[in-house]
Amino acid sequence: MQLISRVAFTLLSTAVLAVAQSQWHSTTVTGCLKYASGAYSLIETHGYAIYAVSGGQQDLRPMINHEVTITGRTTEGVTSSAGVSDNTKTGSLPPLRVDSIQSVLTSCKKK
Repeated sequence: MQLISRVAFTLLSTAVLAVAQSQWHSTTVTGCLKYASGAYSLIETHGYAIYAVSGGQQDLRPMINHEVTITGRTTEGVTSSAGVSDNTKTGSLPPLRVDSIQSVLTSCKKK
């Protein structure tokens, strides 16, 4: 009985992890990196999107107020079963996890 329980738990854990990982997709975004109230954000160059940025292993501080290109992972565009964007539903910014960051300009473009 314990063996069956362990196998069931392992299978369920693997399925939950696979679903959670499948909601993240790779993206590359260029925009202005900002820092306010203890949080980083990226305002996409054309103003179409704003992301809540997390640095992972990257030190983002030297890039504040720079125009940057970030390659990372986001859940933007992932929809719930009701067909509503999860980020819109909660009113939060879509997350952007940084895998790499490159400075494009040492200041943000004026709009």
